[in-house]
Amino acid sequence: ILDNNYLLFVGIAFLFVGGVDLLHTLAHKEMNVFPGRGENLTVQLWIAARYMGSLSLLIAPLLLGRNLKPYLIFAVYTAATALLLASIFTQGIFPACYVDGVGLTPFKKMSEYVIAAVYFSSLALLIAKRDTFDREVLWLLVFSILLRVSSDVAFASQASVVGPSNIIGHFLRIMSFYLFYKAL
Repeated sequence: ILDNNYLLFVGIAFLFVGGVDLLHTLAHKEMNVFPGRGENLTVQLWIAARYMGSLSLLIAPLLLGRNLKPYLIFAVYTAATALLLASIFTQGIFPACYVDGVGLTPFKKMSEYVIAAVYFSSLALLIAKRDTFDREVLWLLVFSILLRVSSDVAFASQASVVGPSNIIGHFLRIMSFYLFYKAL
C-alpha cells in the first residue's frame, strides 16, 4: 500500500538502528547485562547507531522512485548490523570511544560532527526531492532531522558520558523521534 520508498526504507532501517540503540541502553554498566565491558561499549554502540541512522537517511532520498525489495533491504541491514556488532564486540576492531580515566576519545567527538554533517546532507537530498512528499510529512521530516543535528552537536560538546549536554541531547533525540513517528 505504501507508495513512498523513502518511508519504507527508513522504516526498515530504523528497526535495526533501534536494535543497536536497545543494546546501547542495555550496555550501561548499571544494567549489568555486559559486565566488565565498561563505558566504552555503551558509547561505541551509541556511535554505531548514529552512523547507521544518519547514513540510512542519506541513502533514503536516493531510493525514491525506484522499485524496492523490502526483503533484500532487510537482509542487507541484517548482515550490516551483524558485521557492525561483531566489530564492536570483538575488541580492537571498532575504534575506542571512551577511555576510563581519560574520557571521550577524539574519534567519538569527531564522529558526532561527521554524523551531523551526514544528517545535513540527507536534509539537502530530502529537500531536493520535496515534490514526492506531502507538505506536512516533509516538514515533520525536516524538523526531525534538524533536531537530530542539534542532538549530535549537544553530544559532541559533552565532556563526559553524563551531564547537561547529555541530557539536552537525549531530549532533542526524543523530540526528533516523535516528529519522525508523526511523519511515518
